[in-house]
Amino acid sequence: MSAIVPIVQSVMRHDSKIYLGVRREAFFAIAPYKGVGKFSEDTFGRYADSVRVDLPPALVKGSWQGINIAGNRLVLLDGDFVRVAVFNLADNSFIADQSLSWDKIRPARDRGGEATKVETAKLRRKFHDKFMQAPTTKLTGFAPTPAKWTSRKDGVAFLLATRISGFPVVMLECLTNIAGCNIDRACNIEGAKADSAGQWGLAYSPKRDLVLIGDRAKNRILLYRANSCFHMPYAGEIHLPEKISGLAGLSVDAEDRLWISTVKMDNYHNASVYTWAPDMW
Repeated sequence: MSAIVPIVQSVMRHDSKIYLGVRREAFFAIAPYKGVGKFSEDTFGRYADSVRVDLPPALVKGSWQGINIAGNRLVLLDGDFVRVAVFNLADNSFIADQSLSWDKIRPARDRGGEATKVETAKLRRKFHDKFMQAPTTKLTGFAPTPAKWTSRKDGVAFLLATRISGFPVVMLECLTNIAGCNIDRACNIEGAKADSAGQWGLAYSPKRDLVLIGDRAKNRILLYRANSCFHMPYAGEIHLPEKISGLAGLSVDAEDRLWISTVKMDNYHNASVYTWAPDMW
């Protein structure tokens, strides 16, 4: 992948294509997916088979930490500027970009219903303070929200991994056309956690009903049961091989294959994108 993009921040497979997000470059990239083969070209095709999609000038400085598909839209998450860029899935044409509203965040809904006004106001003050103190790259993962978590018919929802202390996972809600996006809920994870500064990558496996969070500092992937935004208990972890380091992005495709991107290439294959079959993780 190093021939296609310099540093891969995020990776997502959709059908016969691999989408690659990068940091502070004038493009994102699309490579063909031919199924897992013995050599890189057997899997991703030749360099000439890949496409670089130019970004509008205003988006060049972004850090594209996640890629998802919503209907006929391709959605890229910029973790530095806290925004999304939306493209037409059919022809990769640019549609719009928008900042994510984050000042109306609410606690996760529990069995007793919504939090009180006092609890909500306290959470918003804390989120504001921690947001302002967070590193430059505040959002580091982007995944579909489990369908059972939302009953909205006029919109779509996503999960975001953050480096905002005390807020490891938040829920983003948008209208169906990916407009009016706002960070709506602070989710609760229970048990082992990554340090906020070392948290990179987020994925959801519908077949296992698990949320995956990358822990770059300890070179592992933490697993949580996706019971609800309020209740995400620890369910284990995957330790990555030592030769894989600099974890940056995670995704799980429709076949439950796990994909990982790294900002460091290994010394053996000179690789920065890795994938595991469902029975291997």
